[in-house]
Amino acid sequence: LGSVDNYDFRILMRFFFNSGDDSIRVTSAALELVSSASYGSGGSFQANVHSITRDWSVSDLKWDRFQEGRDYGAPYAQTTITNTNSAGTLFSIPFPIDTVQNWVYATTDTNRHNYGILIDFPEGSAGFVQQFYSGQSLKSADIDNREGSTAPRLTFVYQKIDRKNGNVTVDTVFIVPVIKTIDDGSTNSGGIHGYVYRDRSPQPSNVLTLGNGVVYHPMMRFDVGKIPATATISNAILVMRTDPAGNYRYTAGDSLEVQMTRVESGPDEWVPGNIEINATDYNILSGSGTFRDRLTDNLNNDTIRLDITLQLQRWVAEPENNFGMQLINEDEFKGDFSRIYRTRIYYNSNDRENSPKIVIYYTLPPKL
Repeated sequence: LGSVDNYDFRILMRFFFNSGDDSIRVTSAALELVSSASYGSGGSFQANVHSITRDWSVSDLKWDRFQEGRDYGAPYAQTTITNTNSAGTLFSIPFPIDTVQNWVYATTDTNRHNYGILIDFPEGSAGFVQQFYSGQSLKSADIDNREGSTAPRLTFVYQKIDRKNGNVTVDTVFIVPVIKTIDDGSTNSGGIHGYVYRDRSPQPSNVLTLGNGVVYHPMMRFDVGKIPATATISNAILVMRTDPAGNYRYTAGDSLEVQMTRVESGPDEWVPGNIEINATDYNILSGSGTFRDRLTDNLNNDTIRLDITLQLQRWVAEPENNFGMQLINEDEFKGDFSRIYRTRIYYNSNDRENSPKIVIYYTLPPKL
């Protein structure tokens, strides 16, 4: 949640309720988030919680999909977010009781709706991004011990009146908005959550951008038609130079591993959602590593070199299957999208020295 380096982030959550029992009376409620990291140097900003007014799913997690006045209303809860780079700090946002009460009733009353919440901040007010743990951190031990949990949760206290004898039961419930099989084999079905982002300064056309947190994938396709089909490729190295201008990484000196993946859908389908890839080092070679390289510090000039010898040999033999390649980052091929960074690669068709290129050595069979 927040802004850094022209990136803006918002959080969305929707909590699922199991009971619409009209004898339940919510007496207090709060949204609890636990810090994991922060990016940027700002001190604090105000977080606003809005009620979403239209149905949505995780496939709708795009910035422009949620517009104030159309998709969500005015804020009804606020808190101050203080820049917290350490993990484990609890942020608690008091919630209106009637909002949670309405969500309880909405499970059986079709005239009521539970579309969840959107958390944002006043335009231009945030000088950093505060990162919180997601529901994927939920463990079985957290179910009975919310104090030790890092997962986001809606915590509320309610009273339930037994109409037969008048007895009043008081209980505290916390709901983690994620559908996940946890470590003891049970399934948590508490809702859905995610974030949306925008880049207020789109990447320039003369660079290829690789990023995580805000995900960017450089894509390239080289025409290998000038290489004879009978050639044996002895060595082929993809060479790329990084451009430190416009890079962003939260800690100078960190290293970043990158991997080439093979695109398996035609260039006409190079649009989000249609691109099919395969990790070439697992599908062509026995073992990993050949199609990977490590950036030592993307805040400085650096060169990426990927040995793509076997892949190029395949493209020479089967040019109809040459749909290009896509670069992904170390965290992405581990399934971790939590860290935010960006590195740019030079690209200029008039600058052969610095633009991506393949250095190729091959031999031809002797002429008889």
